[in-house]
Amino acid sequence: MFGPDSANTGFSGLNYVLDTTESTAHPELLGFWATFLESQGMSVIDMTAEEHDREAAYTQGITHFLGRVLDHFDIAPSSIATQGYKSLVELKENTCNDTKELFHDLQCLNRFTDPMRRELEKSFLEVDQEIKSGCVIGS
Repeated sequence: MFGPDSANTGFSGLNYVLDTTESTAHPELLGFWATFLESQGMSVIDMTAEEHDREAAYTQGITHFLGRVLDHFDIAPSSIATQGYKSLVELKENTCNDTKELFHDLQCLNRFTDPMRRELEKSFLEVDQEIKSGCVIGS
């Protein structure tokens, strides 16, 4: 669950997902790799491919989607930036440093990512409506 930017200082603390349900023919091989990865400081997580894809839509998919949205919005560093704003700029920089091919693969090849974007869009509209109903014009 990492790329070159995340692992540029090493693998310690990074997650590696293994699907042991699909690999029962060679449990000793899975054990070897799990032990090796853990010796490199990685956390080995056992989940099915479907579980991985569902969670990845809400972790990698949303992160890269919001980063590209912020890039299109042209968010930039500011001399009066709050920590939250700086985090948004960093999100844009981290995700847009990756290739467009990775972005499109995350958005198009994972069947759970499109429904995630629809939920995100619905949430955006709900918050926008909440703001509109709470704002008193002219006060």
